[in-house]
Amino acid sequence: IPAIMNFSVGVEQTMPGGILFGVNYLRKRGENGYVFDPQTAADHPLGIAGLPEPHGILIWKLQNARTEEHDSFEIDAAKKFVFGKRYADLAAHYARMRTFSNSSLYVFLDEPTRFGDRAGRMPYDTPNRLIAEGIVQAARNNSFSFYFEWRSGFPYSAFDEEGMQVGELNNRRMPDFKNLNVRYERKFSLFGNKIGL
Repeated sequence: IPAIMNFSVGVEQTMPGGILFGVNYLRKRGENGYVFDPQTAADHPLGIAGLPEPHGILIWKLQNARTEEHDSFEIDAAKKFVFGKRYADLAAHYARMRTFSNSSLYVFLDEPTRFGDRAGRMPYDTPNRLIAEGIVQAARNNSFSFYFEWRSGFPYSAFDEEGMQVGELNNRRMPDFKNLNVRYERKFSLFGNKIGL
């Protein structure tokens, strides 16, 4: 039976200056996960990396052989600034992650691929991720908020036109992802109702 064990620990403390500071660690280990393993008939020749030649027979066998590793370390900080009747709520979050699996490639029977080694980073592996967000009341009825995210690009693998894996699994990575959203709000009264645009 597939099993996953999680261990997490975190500390949160209000620091001098009213800064709320937190540190968290997550450790995840998975064993006996379902995976399709390639099997070959004994009377058929084997090719490179234990794979059959194109004229050989490849049999996919469902087994409990998948393992997963996930480690992440997170740091959070938040502070509220007050300027008379104005205020600003700001927060930042940084996460460092490492993932690995002996079978990070999900094999589907209707989309066969040829590979030499399925061990590698998980598809969602993002070594670095930074998030900053906040809301600022600039005037009595005016405020704006923002959300910024930067993270490492997701890993991916390359395959040639024959469906054969090129290089190690998930040894390439997409460009870094950056996203910034800014929102402005103006509040006013209309026919006795409070409206925000």
